[in-house]
Amino acid sequence: PGRVPIAFISTKEESIFLAFRGTADISEAIIDLMMTQVPYPFVEDGGMTEQGFTSLYSQVSDSIIQKINELINTGNFSSLSVTGHSLGGALAVLAVPDIMVNVPPVVTSWMCNFAGPRVGDAQFAELYNSLINTSRRVVNTNDLVPQLPPDIPDLVEYEHVMGERQITFGKVAPSLPDFSDGITISELLQDIGVFLRDFDDLNANHSMCEYYNTLCEETFDPDSCKARAVGLNDCNIAG
Repeated sequence: PGRVPIAFISTKEESIFLAFRGTADISEAIIDLMMTQVPYPFVEDGGMTEQGFTSLYSQVSDSIIQKINELINTGNFSSLSVTGHSLGGALAVLAVPDIMVNVPPVVTSWMCNFAGPRVGDAQFAELYNSLINTSRRVVNTNDLVPQLPPDIPDLVEYEHVMGERQITFGKVAPSLPDFSDGITISELLQDIGVFLRDFDDLNANHSMCEYYNTLCEETFDPDSCKARAVGLNDCNIAG
């Protein structure tokens, strides 16, 4: 009671949809990033991925693979779409190689996430890019979360997967600081935590609703697009 699943699977006609939710408080979630890396465990030679994200996805991987296998084996589905916001965006990226390698092939595969942070190193990004048919990462240019975890030579390597699609809304965000040579993971987490706490518009610039409303303004009928967000309680549809 009171818990909301981290992943949702639905179907429509010949399509399967896998969606991951984000966190309730992005400030706490990003500050608590582990940023250390572990081997991606679902595909051989899959590179290194962020420990916290990987641990969370590992808790739902078996259930997701089992359910998608069941659906694919019915023979009625020919496409798979994966999506998520924030933490959910990271999980969506982690799910793609797992699904593409460990379930029967589908005709088309599509991933579109919103405000997703970096997930893994260059080897993981290369694996991901080689497996997905279409990939989009929607990024607000004023959102700090997609800039994390930072890529710091000789400490930790992070590289975004392909398909960045930029939009812009909210207050202009400051640039991440230049982290000094010789910094440790512990010191890095502390510096990022202080930096994020000092930016009051972090959550507003990261809001799923503002991402949605901004994209709606690019459609032929923005009002109808925004009306489809009924049920997202923190959306300011009128605005």
